[in-house]
This record gives sequence, structure tokens and C-alpha cells, in this order.
Amino acid sequence: MQPRIDEHELSAYHEAGHTLLYAHFGVRVYLIEIFFDDERQRFDGRNVVQTTQFEVSDGLLVDVSGFVASIMRQTEGSWNVEVITQRIRSREFAASDDSDDMDRRLAHIDPAQRARELTGAARVTFQFLEQHWNAVRAITEALLTTFNPRLREGRLEYHQLPMMPCCNCHGCQTPTAPAREGSLLERHEDRRRVATQPF
Repeated sequence: MQPRIDEHELSAYHEAGHTLLYAHFGVRVYLIEIFFDDERQRFDGRNVVQTTQFEVSDGLLVDVSGFVASIMRQTEGSWNVEVITQRIRSREFAASDDSDDMDRRLAHIDPAQRARELTGAARVTFQFLEQHWNAVRAITEALLTTFNPRLREGRLEYHQLPMMPCCNCHGCQTPTAPAREGSLLERHEDRRRVATQPF
């Protein structure tokens, strides 16, 4: 049995997952923070990023990335993509802003295709984060070094993000500015698009 993982640590992994996906799509991340939400009585977090409109399918990847990263942290050492996709599809994370964003994007997809698209997004995101797990960890660790237990918050600004070779697909030196060419997320092998309108 794995030792208990603190809730603020899971929130940090969740936000690091988002950070890496934003970076992959060339979106500048200005700030990552985790904090205790007094109203919901739980830890939460956010990435403050430049204004961006994603195609529906790419936006789904960003939406699920936080959930996938936190599940990967909970199950580290015994990753199973089937279990991860099942947990995403079960909607155990339904009471969250990310889940609301995901639902808005899924509304643009044919109802008969929604489960398949959500499963596909979870699988592709898992594969990406698995390949870049060291970068997810480095971002998380940097964020956790700023965590103040008394205030129950931590924040990492753009200039504090760790520099590292993180994306073999790009040869970039930082998780905040990878190029898009040669993308690992060449959408589900056949590059199909479920929607072309931005959301």
C-alpha cells in the first residue's frame, strides 16, 4: 500500500499536468498556484495563462491533463491506462471547474461520440505525461517548495519554472515554450478532428 499523499501535493501534480499541456500547445503560463478553497473545503489550483482558444479536441486534452496527472501520482509504480481512462469516464471529478470546461467542450461533439472522444483524450494525455513525467515532477516540486502550510497556498511564477530538456519531441529547454511541430499529440494517430470551431 502506498503512503498517503497530501491533498495539496495532488493539487500540485494536477496543475503541473495542465502546465505541460499548455506549454505543449505554445500557451504561455504566467502563474501556477495551489490554495485551500474555504468554500469547497478542499485544495484547488489554477494556471494563469495567456488568452487562448483551443479546437474542441485539443481543449479536451488540456481539460483532462490535471486529472490524469493526479491519478498518475496516486498510482505511480503501477500505471494502467485502462484504469486511468475509466476513472476519467466515471466522472469522479465531476465537482470541479475542469469538469465544467470538459462538459462545455463535449457539448460540441456528437453525443454518440462523446465517450469515445473523452477516452481518447485521456489515453493521449496519459501517453504524453508518461513520456514527460520528469518534467511533471520538476514543476510539481518547484511549486511545492513555495507552499506555505500556514496560509495553505503556493505559487510559482513564469520565471521560476524549472529549465530542463523536457520534450524530446521538440528539443525545447523549458516546459513553458515548446514548439508545436512534430507534436507528440498528433491527435490519435489518424489526426482526425471531431470539431474545427474554437472553444
